Amino acid sequence: MNETVKKPVGRPSSRKKLLTLRLEQEIVDFYREVGQANSNGWLQEVNDTLKRSMITRKQWAKQREANG
Repeated sequence: MNETVKKPVGRPSSRKKLLTLRLEQEIVDFYREVGQANSNGWLQEVNDTLKRSMITRKQWAKQREANG
């Protein structure tokens, strides 16, 4: 009764969506430079920046809606 458990094949599941995105070279250069100083890497820096922007915009929209 020695059953082996198969490991899943491929990448582990993630909350992130794989996509292709075209960015200006200046933006890529900036985030790659920032990413070298950050152990998370440049793509994570781009993700974090976009997330902060999203949260700010949502808060702004909520305040605008509350003020009529």
